[in-house]
Amino acid sequence: MKNTAVNAPAAMPSSKLSLPPERRVATSANSSAPAPSDSGAAVSCAPVVAREARAQGKPVASHHAHLLVHGLLHLQGFDHERAADARRMEARERSILARLGFPDPY
Repeated sequence: MKNTAVNAPAAMPSSKLSLPPERRVATSANSSAPAPSDSGAAVSCAPVVAREARAQGKPVASHHAHLLVHGLLHLQGFDHERAADARRMEARERSILARLGFPDPY
């Protein structure tokens, strides 16, 4: 499981996780294998997201949207380990969020 929280201390809960299909936990006996088109799951913790949004002075819905887009981009292979990759990912996030009517999260 990849915890995508950036610079979060280990003891702090993460606001989001991106889980590739091979690491997903089955919810029933018939769902242990991901569907061929399954690219994984993006999961967020609503109380942590709300707390982060308040601390950053952002609308909670906007922060949820940003983290969902961020997690889904991770599942599509985007990353932000290197500066160039981070710029590319952030530009994609901005573009998607703008089309959905959300403000620039950065």
